[in-house]
Amino acid sequence: MAEYGCDVLIPESGHRICSVVQKALQAKGLRCENMNASEVFWDEFGYIRMLKRRIAECRPRVVMPVFRSEFIARHRDELPQEVVIPIDSAENIRRLDDKVSASLLCNELGIAQPRIYKKEEIEQISRYPVVFKRASGLNGMGVYMPRSEHALKNLIASSGKGGYLIMDYVEGYDCCVDAVRWGSYFHAEAYRVVLQKKRGYSVLRRTIKAPELVESVRQMLDNVGYKGVCGVDFRVEKSTGKAFFLECNPRFSGGLRSQLQAGFNQPFILYQLALGNQPEPVRFRRGLFSCEWDELLKLLRK
Repeated sequence: MAEYGCDVLIPESGHRICSVVQKALQAKGLRCENMNASEVFWDEFGYIRMLKRRIAECRPRVVMPVFRSEFIARHRDELPQEVVIPIDSAENIRRLDDKVSASLLCNELGIAQPRIYKKEEIEQISRYPVVFKRASGLNGMGVYMPRSEHALKNLIASSGKGGYLIMDYVEGYDCCVDAVRWGSYFHAEAYRVVLQKKRGYSVLRRTIKAPELVESVRQMLDNVGYKGVCGVDFRVEKSTGKAFFLECNPRFSGGLRSQLQAGFNQPFILYQLALGNQPEPVRFRRGLFSCEWDELLKLLRK
């Protein structure tokens, strides 16, 4: 590519988070293009074919995936090497994204989790609902709250050979940590979920200071040697204030808008790091509320 047609190609358009990423980059003066991957979102090879076409059409300097970084990682050698793609290896992405693998990592590091039951231990469960998580899933897909042993056994039976976790439900609220790690650079900030949708991203959030959670995230990403953006979810128990790891999402999180409004521009920081530039220090505003107004209105109408 002799010259660039745009600064950044965002290969998934039409989703709220993709729009937030694009606006964050455009606010810094970058020229962005996108790719509507809705028809190939679950089709790995179709996704890569479409991405190849869009790269040829747009001639981007950087490709910045929002959701399907694992697709791109598995096919990186098929894409133009002069295009910068700030993602990690497929194996490192899987280690964090897979619910079972991430849980094993937390065990290794001593990071607290809700009690986890093996299949042969479900008779020991004294209180329902519990949380049942399939090993893979996006936006809350694959997460269930069976309210009886019978319902839980049905979920196990429907899982086939796929991995899953069974864990205690913790009464409390969610806190999320978003991080950027690239080489020696690490920065992370946290927010508390004030109002949550039944499934997927939160609706109302408040940015907070949570050094213990940030340190847990640092340990996880350092252990894997991860490069990129990552969101990690915790549940804080109402009665004790103790935080428990829930899951890790090696991609931009649903709370990205809150982080941007508070001063943590993850897309632009990642762009700078990928090009070998040092980002400016983050000046983060804690105690800031932010809301997804369209989703809040939907909830109020119900």
